[in-house]
Amino acid sequence: MRLRIILIIAVGLCVNLCNGSGDKKQYCYKFEKSQQYYIKHIMRRKVEPKSGRSKGLVIEQNFSFGYQVVVKKVGADGGAWLELGYDWVSIKQKDFEKEVSYNSAKNDDNISPLLWGYRALLGEVFQVKMSRLGKVEQVKGFVEIHQSVKEKIKPNPGRKMLVRQIQNQFNDFLMRELLTNLTDIYTDKKVKQGSSWSKSLETSYDAQIVFNNKYKVNEVTDDGFAIIGLKSKIKTKFGAKPVIRGSVTLKTKSTGNQTGTIKINESTGEIISSDISKKMTTITKVISSKASMPKSNHVEIESSIHFEFKKLALSKVEVEK
Repeated sequence: MRLRIILIIAVGLCVNLCNGSGDKKQYCYKFEKSQQYYIKHIMRRKVEPKSGRSKGLVIEQNFSFGYQVVVKKVGADGGAWLELGYDWVSIKQKDFEKEVSYNSAKNDDNISPLLWGYRALLGEVFQVKMSRLGKVEQVKGFVEIHQSVKEKIKPNPGRKMLVRQIQNQFNDFLMRELLTNLTDIYTDKKVKQGSSWSKSLETSYDAQIVFNNKYKVNEVTDDGFAIIGLKSKIKTKFGAKPVIRGSVTLKTKSTGNQTGTIKINESTGEIISSDISKKMTTITKVISSKASMPKSNHVEIESSIHFEFKKLALSKVEVEK
């Protein structure tokens, strides 16, 4: 009888443990008002023209940003308004003629005038409305940032060009698409190890590209983390409209793929680390132009992205840059 009781207890424990390891969970961001986060976004890109006069002349670009984040308001649906402030900016660009760089963490004021606009971003803030699943629903504040950047840049013949550069690269629309591609990774279904789901993202600013993303929970660790794999197919959106740049009308066609690994905290939804590699080919055709220029251009782009969205335990931000 004693042996039988021991066997029953042992079987019961085994069933409980097996069920526990297979429990499905809802992954999402769990925002709390006044909670602070730190976002680190590092992108490295290599652009290689495959046709025209620039064929073989490689351009390398490194863009790194750190944002201090504060949760300002949490809605009944779990979504939140976040305030993001530029805390760290590091830029490095190298082409066949020159190399320029700037890292705000080094406190070096001797930088190329070409990068003055990026330096002026430091301390600027903008607001983001994000759903509990990571979709960025609204961004605002860049109109004010553009005006502030203009005031920070010293008067010089290239000032107008530098301000326009910031306006084109940093605005409400582009930031919404950029952050959504990095944070909108969760499904509204409960998942476990081996579960997979798909999400699509369409960019409609300039490039008009569709990302068909497939996610899979590759591993769940004993200490509360999950490793999610990412595989994506990239292509130009069907019916994409021509792009007008000044007096030139262009039509682009892009294809490619990306793969990545994302480590998350299962209980809080924090992105501990996300590393994504992307390869893309873009062919641009000139539909009309008042100037004499090549009728088409073929470019191959390789890029890697490292992204973190970490909850801070302390009010003071301390991160390695």
